[in-house]
Amino acid sequence: MLEGQELVDYFDSDLRVVEAFRRKDRKRIYQVERAGEFCVFKAYCPIKKPRKPNPNGFLREARILERLTDVERVSHLLKDYGVKEGYAAFLKEFAAGIHLDDALRQGVTEEWAREQVTETLRQIHGRGVAGLALNCGDIIVSPDFSKATIIDTGFGSFSEEYGGGDFERLKKEDFDRLEQSLRYGI
Repeated sequence: MLEGQELVDYFDSDLRVVEAFRRKDRKRIYQVERAGEFCVFKAYCPIKKPRKPNPNGFLREARILERLTDVERVSHLLKDYGVKEGYAAFLKEFAAGIHLDDALRQGVTEEWAREQVTETLRQIHGRGVAGLALNCGDIIVSPDFSKATIIDTGFGSFSEEYGGGDFERLKKEDFDRLEQSLRYGI
């Protein structure tokens, strides 16, 4: 199985791995550099156990980000590399800063964070996406504490997959989950 720079080169030889962020199950996340700019490279690796690999669920985040090109305070999709021999990958913007839970411990107020993320969530919902299951680890606060950016939309849902009432429930759950994360720093 490909890892690190070899995995990144498999999709794009113009990228240079700076740091490995996460390695969990089939998912690999790296900070990469491209022409002097930092980006995030997310990849899915086709491990055969315990079940058959399916990169389509992984690429759902890329599909979501395609809808959010004009939403501020979201780490935007830069390139979708698609699926290649069971591997899948995409490139998105890098948001410098610290996770929201750390920012809350360093003096950022819940009120400020709620204001930042609530407006972003409203814009995301307006693009027909909900069910993001956000937590403090999915939100980065800029180094100067002036902006909160959602960096992971996970496996959110599209409005056309649900009836009106069910999609409204998902939207409410997004706000409830945000409140819980702010309250407990999770």
